Amino acid sequence: MSQISGYGLPSLNLGNTNFLDGGPIRPSPGFYFFQYFDSYYSNKFTDNNGNKLKGLNKPHFNYFAGATQLVYQTKDDFFLRAAGGVSFIVPYCISTHINKNDLGIIDRGKGLGNIQIGGYLQWKPININNRPLFVHRLEVDFMIPQNTKELKNIIYPAATFFYIDIYWAATLYLTEKLALSWRINYLNTFKDKINDQKIGNAIYTNYSLAYQTTEKLWLGINGYYLEQLQNNKFLGKVTPETKERTLGIGPGGVYFFSQDFVLFGHLYFESLTRNRPQGAKLAANIVIHF
Repeated sequence: MSQISGYGLPSLNLGNTNFLDGGPIRPSPGFYFFQYFDSYYSNKFTDNNGNKLKGLNKPHFNYFAGATQLVYQTKDDFFLRAAGGVSFIVPYCISTHINKNDLGIIDRGKGLGNIQIGGYLQWKPININNRPLFVHRLEVDFMIPQNTKELKNIIYPAATFFYIDIYWAATLYLTEKLALSWRINYLNTFKDKINDQKIGNAIYTNYSLAYQTTEKLWLGINGYYLEQLQNNKFLGKVTPETKERTLGIGPGGVYFFSQDFVLFGHLYFESLTRNRPQGAKLAANIVIHF
């Protein structure tokens, strides 16, 4: 949808990872399995001013998507006194639908998203007074396009261009039971030769503040913020007023069945949106270490 008032950024990790991010306080080597699911609904497509996109009748849009991730972390310190790790993610759209509208925007239904391969450095937690204080991770991910078709007014689960995503994730334990977490991403996109366009680079962050209510349960507030830094280019020329933005915030939590089996849940409501849909998102994911 990049030729309609923006809408060009690929599917990103907006709120799919949040609470206690940056690494477990009891880091263990070996394999980690992650399974993500998220459901999204919007009845408002916005323009550059955050208003409803003109000429768009009944813009009800929803999708249900998932992603499967496998991670391996080394046993010994790898570099800069941190453990090394590799990550492989396969995202997929299970179902998607948009009502018939006056601008002719359609969806391509279910399918694979952009396969992601990455590497990271995981530092050991810093402790103070026999409790965790700070833990963090730095990762670089490479996205492999799964779509080779021309896109025009189409909502598609995969992009047609290559991009790199760099992030720093961390948790600061303000007290023994109160934790502030963030994941700050920088998205660097490359030219889409199929559609002769270049989507602007972007920054986005996930954030949360959680309180440990029981030995196994953390509850709190979580959210995300996205800001596109540059306008898109089409046919070598800048397309003005195509920068995307959105803010999501809502409740969530994490439950530890054990240190090796963890369940996360997130609910978000969007605002301050421009050049993209504005709606609500429900996400959940599990982490298993083996």
